[in-house]
Amino acid sequence: MSDRGGGIPRSQMDLLFKYMFSTAPQPQKNQDHQSNTVPLAGYGYGLPISRLYARYFRGDLCLMSCEGYGTDAVIYLKE
Repeated sequence: MSDRGGGIPRSQMDLLFKYMFSTAPQPQKNQDHQSNTVPLAGYGYGLPISRLYARYFRGDLCLMSCEGYGTDAVIYLKE
């Protein structure tokens, strides 16, 4: 999978597979109780669990990112 979301800084690459780490900005606490919108942000479980499943099936999940451009995620599975 590829995106053009601006990439991930090299300093954060090692943190991406730690549970509950997210590069998404923290949601602001809104004083207005009428607005019940949920921010579009991850909770930090997707990449670690995806890599865990890939490794369970004798494969791996690799990330390649170019800061300022985007990120590629590749899942390799053995036959």
